Amino acid sequence: MMIRDAVIALFLVACVSQSAFARQAQYRHLSVDDGLSQNTVYDILEDEHGFLWFATQDGLNRYTGYGFDVFNHDPSDSTSISNGWVTSILEDVDGDLWIGTHGGGLNHLDRATGVFHHFKYSDADSLSLPDDIVTDLEFDGDGHLWVSTYSGLARWSGTDFTRYSIASHAVLESDRIMVLETDAKGQVWLGTDTGGLYRVTDEHIERVVLPEARQNPDLNIVLSLFANEDVIWAGTAGGGVFEVSIQDQTSTRFALAQPITTDVRILSITREAGGDLLIGSDGAGLGRLQSGQRTIQYEKARVGDATSISTNAINKLMTDSHGALWIGHARGGIDYSIPFEFYNTGSFPSIRDNHVTGLLEDDVGAIWVGTDGGGLERLGPGNTYTSYVTPQITHDRILGLAAGPGSQLWVATGGGLNLLNPRTGGVRKWQQGREASGGLIDNRVFAVAASGEDVVWVATWGGLNYLNHVTGLVEHIRDDAASDSSLSNNRVISVLEDSQQRLWVGTLGGGLNLKHADRDGFIRFRYDPQDETSLTGDIVADVMESSDGTIWIATADGLNRYDEDTSSFERITRDDGLPNNTVYGIVEDDAGRLWMSTNNGMAVMEQDRTIRSFYASAGLQSNEFNQGAFAFAPSGALLFGGINGFNRFRPDQVLRQNEPRAALTSMSTSDSTWPVSSLADLKHIELRPGYSSLDLEFTSDDWRSPQTAGFEIKLEGADENWHFRTAGQRFTSYSRLKGGEYTFKVRTRGSDGTWSANVFELGITVVPPFSETRLFQLLLVFGAILLLGGIGYGWHLSRLAVLERKQEEQREVHRRLMDSREAERLHMARDLHDGAVQDLYGIRFSIQSSKDGETDNMVQGVISELRRICSELRPPVLAPFGLERAIRAHADLLVERDDSPTIQLDLDEDGQSIPEHVRLALYRVYQESMANVLKHANAASTRVRLRVVGPEVELEIEDDGSGFSPPSTWIELGRKDHFGLLGLSERVAALGAILQVHSSPGNGTRITVRVHNVHQASSHHD
Repeated sequence: MMIRDAVIALFLVACVSQSAFARQAQYRHLSVDDGLSQNTVYDILEDEHGFLWFATQDGLNRYTGYGFDVFNHDPSDSTSISNGWVTSILEDVDGDLWIGTHGGGLNHLDRATGVFHHFKYSDADSLSLPDDIVTDLEFDGDGHLWVSTYSGLARWSGTDFTRYSIASHAVLESDRIMVLETDAKGQVWLGTDTGGLYRVTDEHIERVVLPEARQNPDLNIVLSLFANEDVIWAGTAGGGVFEVSIQDQTSTRFALAQPITTDVRILSITREAGGDLLIGSDGAGLGRLQSGQRTIQYEKARVGDATSISTNAINKLMTDSHGALWIGHARGGIDYSIPFEFYNTGSFPSIRDNHVTGLLEDDVGAIWVGTDGGGLERLGPGNTYTSYVTPQITHDRILGLAAGPGSQLWVATGGGLNLLNPRTGGVRKWQQGREASGGLIDNRVFAVAASGEDVVWVATWGGLNYLNHVTGLVEHIRDDAASDSSLSNNRVISVLEDSQQRLWVGTLGGGLNLKHADRDGFIRFRYDPQDETSLTGDIVADVMESSDGTIWIATADGLNRYDEDTSSFERITRDDGLPNNTVYGIVEDDAGRLWMSTNNGMAVMEQDRTIRSFYASAGLQSNEFNQGAFAFAPSGALLFGGINGFNRFRPDQVLRQNEPRAALTSMSTSDSTWPVSSLADLKHIELRPGYSSLDLEFTSDDWRSPQTAGFEIKLEGADENWHFRTAGQRFTSYSRLKGGEYTFKVRTRGSDGTWSANVFELGITVVPPFSETRLFQLLLVFGAILLLGGIGYGWHLSRLAVLERKQEEQREVHRRLMDSREAERLHMARDLHDGAVQDLYGIRFSIQSSKDGETDNMVQGVISELRRICSELRPPVLAPFGLERAIRAHADLLVERDDSPTIQLDLDEDGQSIPEHVRLALYRVYQESMANVLKHANAASTRVRLRVVGPEVELEIEDDGSGFSPPSTWIELGRKDHFGLLGLSERVAALGAILQVHSSPGNGTRITVRVHNVHQASSHHD
């Protein structure tokens, strides 16, 4: 909400209800609609390159950020995965994958070749896998692979399996091993179905008895394990979660806070980046065990809320290297968390009004929310929700919140100031003229700043107040027109007393005021368009002091840093990276970074002045924030509010721990395709003659917001500059590369708008054909010398004849082309004379002899006809809107004709990026091509494709019509009075572009024009 609008619009019996309070996490979802092969997900793996792999009931999936590579069983291909029902995934030290299946045994994926090697149970081989139903995989501290199955445990030696079962180890009470986990000491733990928990030490298996396991059979069904430091967490089928010490196997049981049923199955456990233990259950939703708590709170899927978890049946939880939580559901696909918590009227818990204008989080973790008309709310721990509205507080429009003395809370409203005591519910109020001392200057209170224990500064719409809340005395400070040292403006909207006891007062329209503790009067700072060191604007929404003592000022025209030495300001605006110049609030995090809410997203500025921006697409409540709605929490979290609720987040979770990395997702030539599993490790390729073209696709591992990613690519050895690609243009192609060495490079821009320092590089060696080798060139030179010595004179005469013939053909081409253009102009003249001019004579006759009203219709007909002819001469949208819009407009007219074929358009937007003369020439190429289609092709459909990649433009028109046999030279068409393609070829040649015509009788025609650099194309005026 803009500050100007907020102040113009200005002019609490407590309502208490009970509701479960939980941090409002946001999730995004991936399912079969996004390319996932199946919606039941059993396991999730993040590999060493950052790619995410998902085990589903119908195939192994690798997520590329924009879709999935699916590996499924193919009965006709012995190198494919052995079974589509994938249960577990594990990566070894070589980067290869081990995959367990339900019924297909164990698979080893050789990433370099893309080949799956199979290991299955054999009744005749005691060294084979004990069962083809594999439940889990784990490496121990020595790097040995352990495999759990429905018929016991196995250890892979590299050549065969050693089996562990009831028959060989009597301590095991069940051969159905459900889960494996390796602890910090490298020991493998086993969870069994009805047999309890076990630990393997030096190939010796020992039972770890959980408390009450003998009396409660559910405690012996261990379905999930998670190792964290010196403990193992064990999830059971109805007995809750246990914390087991690795050192002495002592156990602690953690129960459900509100058990849904007595048999809640715990299927997965992990730890969130913030430290809480997360529990995935079969039907009860997502559990959270906070540090120091004894019970598990469950978050459930909410019907109609697209930001909640998808289902309550969770098979797998995984926290990736960047702190994002990934959830694999039973029949619900995949969820991944967004680091921004989100609260509004549709969230759970919800707030009364989406316009949030004040925020504060207190020492006990309660969030206080001020709204623009909905009063004050407290979202508190212990399942409490409290609302304060009038008459308990002075007004329902909250303009700011601040910590008060003790645990009290200052509440600035549109109807006065309040001091709220949350413990007692009592409220003290200050309003205009209500106190013996005269009360506040104005009831519209914007901000409160402490000045010692008993006194606060109160910013109001009518001036500044100095309030002693113990004695109740109020001193008024206002603008005095007769004094240049008085307050510059009475519309006070921000105030700060800094660590040096200096008073800073921000106004709406009057700039910034500074008062030193030992001096009378204010120093005024205003915007001066002639002074680049002045304040950027006179609307000052916030003044804050950072931990190093620097004063920062948020204005409606940018951020300002006060220079103590010169009493001037350093300006930071959109030109420096801010997403918007209207800055509402500034908060410093624990690392000294400044976070700012603006009128178009949120920004963070590092101490080196690097600025990163975040938008609604990343999970913010909106791109528009509000003044007064920002806070630093004692826990280190930050809160910002706007027009659609508020966000709470921890900075270290929002800012990626690692910079995003680019990677290849596909690579092929005309005769070869590389396995997608091999591309992450690929460093070099060699292209032999005949490769035709090299096609590459790439991605970024910024999975949280892939749609906002950007890319730059460069082929060193061929490109001088980087070429930008959007998230929708993650591909490139190279053809006709000369023999030599090249390096293909890709770098990516993350969702925060900064370019990563990580650059993907692929070396490319292009082996030249023999005709381009030095040996061939030497032989050619030697042969040429011999040839020239014998037939030089004859060749010279022949060459002169060829040149003479070509010059004559060129003269004939130009002559015939000029004749055709004259004929075209004559045709236009006849159109105008026989059509529009004759109609004008008719209008004249009608005006003279008739009064029947037909005149207007006739005039309109003439206008339409003239517009049609003018449009053919010069399309009106071409100059202002570009080639793409001109083609669309022309195509829209064509489809209205009865004889028009179906027209498919695949056009990149060009806007004003193509110079006008090139734009017009390409439009004429399109126009002439479409005219040929209508006149000669007898086509059912036509496709027009326009690609604009940097300075390169390619236009292609293809039809499925009758086709023709292209001539060996264009002059042959001119001699037959076919001038369409002849003129087209001349236009293309004038641009210095390349024209290709592919056609044959009965197979349609494809015309392609490629301009390699539109800014260097030859000028051509129509």
